[in-house]
Amino acid sequence: MMSVAANDIHVKVAPTNNTQIINSGYVNNKGVNIYFEVVGDRSKPILLMVHGNGNCVQDWHSLGYVSSLSQDVCLILVDGRGYGNSDKPHEAKYYTPELVAADYITVLDHLEIQQCHYFGNSRGGNLGFIFAQLHHDRFLSFVIASSEPFGSQGAMMSAQFVSWLDKGIIHFVLELEKILGQQFPSKVRETFLNNDSKAMIAANANQWPNYSQCFQNSNTPVLLLVGEFAEK
Repeated sequence: MMSVAANDIHVKVAPTNNTQIINSGYVNNKGVNIYFEVVGDRSKPILLMVHGNGNCVQDWHSLGYVSSLSQDVCLILVDGRGYGNSDKPHEAKYYTPELVAADYITVLDHLEIQQCHYFGNSRGGNLGFIFAQLHHDRFLSFVIASSEPFGSQGAMMSAQFVSWLDKGIIHFVLELEKILGQQFPSKVRETFLNNDSKAMIAANANQWPNYSQCFQNSNTPVLLLVGEFAEK
């Protein structure tokens, strides 16, 4: 385990006790252990679900995605490096977009899944554009929500967010809730409080490239979901 600031809180997030989970465990990508779950019937269409910044596999369960989807598709759920039950390095060099994307490909290779469908939200959506650019042959379709492919102007996280994380994960969560005007749902709040603030800073320190041409000349089906308050 990586060391964290003394003023961070630690809430254990255990893998969900769900009888639909048919396989769970870890893969290792260049020294970093990545946690995954397989939920549902492998004979059905396979969907890789990639969570947003600060979330983890547990949230797909607590927010109802797993119960809603797992009867129709087989879900591959992965804790991104720096989050959930995956390893949490504290250096930005461990979080390049290419390394992060390779974690998910390593999971698919471990499970002997050559192709699957993709759903990513927020940071997970940003990763979807990277997969479309670098690993397009592994995906049958993409659903990308609340994301854009144009690359970050500098680090992925604002200086304000970093300053909040420097004061500890509790402070960070309280400031986010001020912006939202309400508390996170209890299980999601637990996830955020379990985050390692130093790992989150490192995970968002690198500039991500512009992959706005990733679907050009592609026949892969793509659905982009954009909220009404997204920047035009």
